[in-house]
Amino acid sequence: MRAAAAVLGLLPALLWGWLCAGCGFRSNQAPDDAAPPVDAAADSSVDALRDAAIDAAIDAAIDAPPDAGSDACVSFSRQLNTCGLPLTSDLTIAQAASYNTDTRELRIGGELTVFTHMFVVINGVSVDAILVRDLTIRNGATLRAAGNLSSGAPPLAIIAGGTVSLEPDAAIDVSDGGAGAIVACSTPPALGANSVFGAGGGGGGAYGAAGGDGGSGNLGGTPAAGGIGGKSVAMSTGLEGGCPGARGGVGSGVHFGLAGRGGGAMLLVAAGGITLGDNAVLQAGGGGGGGGTQSSNPDTGEGGGGGGGSGGLIRLEAPRVRAMSARIVANGGGGGEGSSLTEAGANGSPGTTTTTPAPGGSNGATDGADGGQGGAASSPSGASVLTALPGGGGGGGGGVGYIHIISPDVQLGVNVSPTPLVAR
Repeated sequence: MRAAAAVLGLLPALLWGWLCAGCGFRSNQAPDDAAPPVDAAADSSVDALRDAAIDAAIDAAIDAPPDAGSDACVSFSRQLNTCGLPLTSDLTIAQAASYNTDTRELRIGGELTVFTHMFVVINGVSVDAILVRDLTIRNGATLRAAGNLSSGAPPLAIIAGGTVSLEPDAAIDVSDGGAGAIVACSTPPALGANSVFGAGGGGGGAYGAAGGDGGSGNLGGTPAAGGIGGKSVAMSTGLEGGCPGARGGVGSGVHFGLAGRGGGAMLLVAAGGITLGDNAVLQAGGGGGGGGTQSSNPDTGEGGGGGGGSGGLIRLEAPRVRAMSARIVANGGGGGEGSSLTEAGANGSPGTTTTTPAPGGSNGATDGADGGQGGAASSPSGASVLTALPGGGGGGGGGVGYIHIISPDVQLGVNVSPTPLVAR
């Protein structure tokens, strides 16, 4: 309202000008030569004009918008309006902590902890966010965020008016079905075909890159086809995690490998900067596919391995991001191994916290095919299973997710996978 104040400040001068109109100059002429007196009607007109001008000035002052020099708030995020958010309380996590994004319960060292949170609109999507001044996760402590995966757990969002700092060996984890992982995808992988003589493996989940195809089962007989891997999709503008793999085909005795779960989604926004210490981890990797199951008395199995889940989404926004010796990862999970009539298949490994692909399940069943490895770094797509054996087929590997960094000043180390998308 500086404009309003300025106009109101001129009113005394304006009034004085009207009152003294015509009295600022006097002639030296004699009284006999004086001009005739002013008509009373003319005085009335001047008064009316004066009153109208004053009223107009007051109305303009009241209605005037704040000028550009006022102390208006400017959001420190490109994704949401941070103005007016209560970013006043620090949050320090010094022990193992869990956050349920459905119930919004934060437990640190098992104890329920009070914190500030509220719904904010992030790129057009309403998300419940943790609001802090400074977030600090102490040396070796991990914050695990998850929710009810069956209904699609809400993502993890943390907005800091100051800084976000992870000390050495600290971690934030939304991997393997964590907060933000989704249940169904627009381009899902396919199930492995059923066969009591050796079922096909399930396809791997996809997000930033494609999932691998599951392998065929029942080598030497009528093949049971493996499921096709999921297809990659564009990065979510909101906060959406990765896709699950597909379960393996059903063998004898209703045995199959479970689908690997997708990685979750996390958003960290900090007005002052984000700093990740030595060996600190931000993890949104996919889960490994389950190995085909088996039971005895009587012997049943021959199930296809489950496809690995895709990596999720990690998004960071700050004026400075420092992570030279940290790990930021959203890798795919490995596919599960198929089972035989007498041996269960091994589970695929979850997405790694390095640039190394997650191995598929192997060495569990002699006649079950190995699962495909998950996507990572320079091999972002999940691996397809090309080898068939007499038992169940292996599950395809999950593809990578996305890492998105919004910052003009980014310093990263070598353990970042997949290759980040950086918007400066």
